[in-house]
Amino acid sequence: MSRYVDVEGWILVVIAAGVGLLAAWVADSHRLSENLVKATVYTMLAFACLVMALQPAWRRLRLWVDLVVLMVLHVLLVLPLVNLLDSHSIRLNWAMGLPFVAAEFLLLLGLLWRRNVGESSR
Repeated sequence: MSRYVDVEGWILVVIAAGVGLLAAWVADSHRLSENLVKATVYTMLAFACLVMALQPAWRRLRLWVDLVVLMVLHVLLVLPLVNLLDSHSIRLNWAMGLPFVAAEFLLLLGLLWRRNVGESSR
């Protein structure tokens, strides 16, 4: 355990929480679906955790390009799923979504770690 406080990590947590609260406010004010708001929160939490876990590679442009590409792919896959749930009046609950978020997080973390932090990325 380090004796120094991880200021960058806490800044990311505060930014992610602020963006999450802003997203909830925008969703309420614009009457967006509850499923869309939950999917947005899941996405922000997963990608904030990815950024925090990949701190050793922050100085590499390839990490940020990979994150943007994965974010676009994630959104392209999640939006039709949210629309399908909304069209069938199925509510996305935390117990149903969390295992999928955890599996996606671990898959993306492994991929990004191997490409940007692992020995082969040097």
